[in-house]
Amino acid sequence: VIDIETEASAATGSQLKSTGGLVVNARDALQLQTLAAGAGFSSGASVGGAFAIGVIDISTKAFVAGDADAARAMTISAHTEIDPTPTLQLPLGVSITASSVAVAGGASSGNAGIAGAVIVNVVDLVTQAYVTNSSHINQDTAILPAADQSLTVSATDDTDLISFAGALGVSVGSTGIGAG
Repeated sequence: VIDIETEASAATGSQLKSTGGLVVNARDALQLQTLAAGAGFSSGASVGGAFAIGVIDISTKAFVAGDADAARAMTISAHTEIDPTPTLQLPLGVSITASSVAVAGGASSGNAGIAGAVIVNVVDLVTQAYVTNSSHINQDTAILPAADQSLTVSATDDTDLISFAGALGVSVGSTGIGAG
């Protein structure tokens, strides 16, 4: 379970003043990897299972609730980014890039060999950038605006989740079943 809260803000009643530019920026960058493996071996029936479960709750907020004045560019931005961890090196020279991996095997020399692999990702992302309706932006007449005075409010979310699940069921004397 991953629970992250990131906030960059100017609270109600605050006064931000700049004769240059002004930036209020909140950023979350996360590399994620969940791994699960399971195996079962038997001369009778065998069962192998793997369950990779990821719960991700990220809140990224940038806002101005007070007053803010800047002669030049003012930026209020929030950015959330989730990427898979760099390449995972597996045995036998196999490599994969994945945020979740579940691998299972079941092998039997007699009865059934059964394997299953499951991945569940629950993702709740909130990415916000805003100016409250009680704020006053660039209203102070003591701060002379430059030619490039501007206000940019932006919120971006860049999420890449790649999941890989595989299972192999093998039996010498009966049935092999794999689901993943």
